[in-house]
Amino acid sequence: MKTLFAIFAVLIFCGCTHYTARIYNGKSMLPTIPIGTRIVADKKPIEISRGDIVLFNFPDVLQSKKDALSRVVAIEGDTVSIHGPDLLVNGSPINYAGTSNNYTVSSDSYVFLSPPPKKTAISSGPIHITAGYVFIAGDNPSQSLDSRYWGPLPISNIIGVVSNEE
Repeated sequence: MKTLFAIFAVLIFCGCTHYTARIYNGKSMLPTIPIGTRIVADKKPIEISRGDIVLFNFPDVLQSKKDALSRVVAIEGDTVSIHGPDLLVNGSPINYAGTSNNYTVSSDSYVFLSPPPKKTAISSGPIHITAGYVFIAGDNPSQSLDSRYWGPLPISNIIGVVSNEE
């Protein structure tokens, strides 16, 4: 019985310190992550990569205590430019795919629901992503409050990298 209790205690401790779970109730990651999806985020990822979906706290400038999900589209060393509704990473546009208003990040296979709003709150760039920052954008940009509005996100604001969705 003591052994079983010890194993249970270790699992609880590891789960609480290395992972966090949420039920996603936003629209910024539609259709990739539907509303009501249970997500698990690794709070201690080895690295954060372009394409990762991250659970994050909004920057202080927004004075919001909420957390949200978004996709990392640029990492340290990348350059981002915004020209009207177009977002370019390292000179490559996030391409619109046909007439469906879906678009993808470079040649990656992430499908986005709709084009971003025509007006953004940050300059058109170029924005150089420095150490300790990433640039994030929701898969449903017309419903996403992300780096297009406040600029690069401090990595310290990232709670974890989503490791699975159910």
